Amino acid sequence: MSFQAYLDNVKAKTGKTPEDFKILAEKKGLVKHGDVVAWLKSDFGLGHGHANAVTEVILHANDPKLSVEERIAKHFSGSKAGWRKSYDDLIEKVRDFGGDVTVSPTNMVTHRVRIDDPNQIDTELITWLHQAYDKA
Repeated sequence: MSFQAYLDNVKAKTGKTPEDFKILAEKKGLVKHGDVVAWLKSDFGLGHGHANAVTEVILHANDPKLSVEERIAKHFSGSKAGWRKSYDDLIEKVRDFGGDVTVSPTNMVTHRVRIDDPNQIDTELITWLHQAYDKA
């Protein structure tokens, strides 16, 4: 599900846009991510993913817009810089699955694999990811 689809589903369910929620959150004095997510879940019955999507918009609507490459570079700065080559190698392999593979560095994920060592990016992992892609 795309990020926009999350927001569209929230509007269909609640009748409210992220801007509506932003105004309500400001009135309640909610500024922390966890507090906003909890409020959206408890008061509006949103699931975690939908509440998280709205919260991202509420808290980061005025942030500078970064390109995909800038967001990836930001993610792999500092202590994570050593992972950039492994990431680039993995993305190159995954893009070979099909022309519809895109990179969208966000907090929303469709598949998650915990990798603690670059050596874990092996044939078994690529096979698993390809199977997930084929079933998506």
